[in-house]
Amino acid sequence: MNERKPNNLSLGKFIQKERLARQMTTTEIAQAISVSERVYSHYEEGSVSIYIEHLVALSSILKIDLQLFFEAYLNPEK
Repeated sequence: MNERKPNNLSLGKFIQKERLARQMTTTEIAQAISVSERVYSHYEEGSVSIYIEHLVALSSILKIDLQLFFEAYLNPEK
């Protein structure tokens, strides 16, 4: 598996926080964006980079402005 980069970790934590706030499971989200649950879990863990089309889908599913994903990525938690 790839080395976890701070930006991916920050984005993954943001996605997980927003998913949990909406009481959605990893299975539900994975199915909604057409990836395996394993791949989706890697997104939340920050161990892989997420494809832009998946960010767009997440924006729609979670009803979050797409810009917030970029802010989470560009401003990793210290």
